Amino acid sequence: MTRRYIALLAGALCAMPLTAGCMGSGPPLVVGELVTRTEAVPRTGVTMLDVTVELGIGEIAIGGGAEAALDAEFRYNVAEWKPVFEKTERGDVTSVTISQPDTESGNIGSDVEYSWKIDLPDDIPCRLELDVGVGESVIDLAGVDIDELSIDAGVGSVDLSLRGVSSDDLTVAIDGGVGEIHVHVPEEQGVRVKGDTGIGEFRAAGLRTSGSYLVNDAYERNGKGIEITINAGIGEIVVDTKEQGKARA
Repeated sequence: MTRRYIALLAGALCAMPLTAGCMGSGPPLVVGELVTRTEAVPRTGVTMLDVTVELGIGEIAIGGGAEAALDAEFRYNVAEWKPVFEKTERGDVTSVTISQPDTESGNIGSDVEYSWKIDLPDDIPCRLELDVGVGESVIDLAGVDIDELSIDAGVGSVDLSLRGVSSDDLTVAIDGGVGEIHVHVPEEQGVRVKGDTGIGEFRAAGLRTSGSYLVNDAYERNGKGIEITINAGIGEIVVDTKEQGKARA
């Protein structure tokens, strides 16, 4: 975990409920040796993936190219935060839930490390639900056959790239509390965006206004494509296309 997010915790954590509990009071977490743990979902019999990720505090990177149906790597040095990895079968859907355990410990020092890396398959349809309390989320879905994405972020940043996704019928819903949401969208696929910052700023590049939405040229030509809804409480929303670059001031 980077020190900038440790600093962010000091002002925000006790004001919001997290999976890992209130972390501004109580005894300090016991920091031990850094552990690297891996998990995988075998491909055999998997025709559809439904993935739920619940991370109270930490950093997460999600991408494609999994060799198995799903590959995951966890790095942590707090033993009581050993991730919980569960897989169930529901008809033709394989459901995977990855969560951070509840803990009553309070104080977090700068020596705490906690990060997850999850790779999704490029050739198995999937849905993803991501719930992050405090931290940084970096998601690149290039090549991933995903048709539904939900992100609920409390405090921190979300950097999401939808360039190169396999699906032309993708719905994305992003809810952010405090921080920045940055979405990189494709130019060659239709994209329609509706955003609400609450208290903050909404900036876009490579998109134009169409009613209450922002759309790209491909959406106007085809009348369909990736549907994105973004809601943020306090912070900034940035949406950009590859051709126009980043919508930075």
